Amino acid sequence: MGMPAYINLDEFIPSRLALEQLPEEFAKRLKVLPVALNKATSVLTLAYSAEPSLPVRDSVRRCINTSLEINWVKADPALIIASIDNCYHLQHDVLALIEQCWLYSEKSVAIPALLDALLCRGVDARASDIHISANNDVIELRLRIDGVISLLGKLPISILDALTVRVKIVSELDIAETRRAQDGQFRRLINGVFIECRVSTFPTCQGENMVIRLLDQEQRNRTLSELALPDATARQLRDLAQQPSGMLVICGPTGSGKSTTLAAMVDHINDNKREHILTVEDPIEFVHQSKKCLINQRELHKDTHSFENALKSALREDPDVILVGELRDLETIRLAMTAAETGHLVLATLHTSSAPKTIDRIVDVFPAEEKSMVRSMLSESIQAVISQTLLKRIGGGRVAAHEIMVGTNAIRNLIREDKIAQMYSMIQTGQNDGMQTLDQCMEKLLRDRSISASDARQRAVD
Repeated sequence: MGMPAYINLDEFIPSRLALEQLPEEFAKRLKVLPVALNKATSVLTLAYSAEPSLPVRDSVRRCINTSLEINWVKADPALIIASIDNCYHLQHDVLALIEQCWLYSEKSVAIPALLDALLCRGVDARASDIHISANNDVIELRLRIDGVISLLGKLPISILDALTVRVKIVSELDIAETRRAQDGQFRRLINGVFIECRVSTFPTCQGENMVIRLLDQEQRNRTLSELALPDATARQLRDLAQQPSGMLVICGPTGSGKSTTLAAMVDHINDNKREHILTVEDPIEFVHQSKKCLINQRELHKDTHSFENALKSALREDPDVILVGELRDLETIRLAMTAAETGHLVLATLHTSSAPKTIDRIVDVFPAEEKSMVRSMLSESIQAVISQTLLKRIGGGRVAAHEIMVGTNAIRNLIREDKIAQMYSMIQTGQNDGMQTLDQCMEKLLRDRSISASDARQRAVD
């Protein structure tokens, strides 16, 4: 995505690489702010407050690397002056800001700059989450990178309220509410890439804590081939994506890559079929461009009030494939099963830890008098349940491991007869039907030298 002709600097964090291209004194005198540097195209984007005259353009050209092309974008004059002061003074180095808090006074630290610096560090480190936690007399800053939480630094507890208020303001949360959890979101453009920040604030005995999840809004959808799955697993996911109807549920804990796998399956359908795909997500993490398929995506609270409302209308909109971001409640599950029964392929996620537990969870949502009917409906509509977890990859990063339960006649009978406990042995012996346990998948990953034996043993014990 190219830079916009106008940018809101309240929603934009300039790149340090861009700032290094123009000295601070020139930026102040000319009232221009470097905001992004695209190394691939050698384009430096500069924000201006008033249309730059020819002398200004010449002055800028003399100050910067002659190999760079300049892209000019307009911004609010008042925000440019404030941003120049903040950006060049602090350079969004969170560690420098932390040191400044302890050496001097917290009053000398601009809280907006501190938050921006923390977001920049999180994005640069490819963190999935930023944790801001009160602990006695300090604030602890942590990043979750490749599933592991690491301490980044500590701040004086005296700035907790100011930092919390800043996060709540940009997330449009109630700053006066401190006794209950709140959820919100905001968006920032960091190094030319839009990052969606999902925020959760919650009270603890030590004070109000926060978690910020970082979602790259422009990340490219990865294909099933690019997920580095064992050949048999990738082949099975492709086959399941080709099913004409039924329900396919991917389960696993938060952050286990369920959305990434679903997006890859949608991409496979988009490449190979001519159908109408509707999605209802919270939030939209992967944006799909229509190829062979027509794709319409909706985001909760922006394009629809609830999963239930979106599903009700979806059934009247001629879909072939419906993706439900999460099976959250009884009515959403009921509508998803109805859609699967009436000739649609329904892809959905659920926060459970195994395929058999997913069946249990779906049935348990319903009142006792409906459970028998629900088991019958589910047995008819279920195509597969895939339980996913992420393991450390040798050499860095993470790799997905899957338990796959396919809706064979034997599995459907176990669902109807409420014999959930027998499903695991059926999965274990069902490799000819494309099924596998998590342990069997990890054995393949071990043979491929994707994961270590110690990590596999640890996950097997868990």
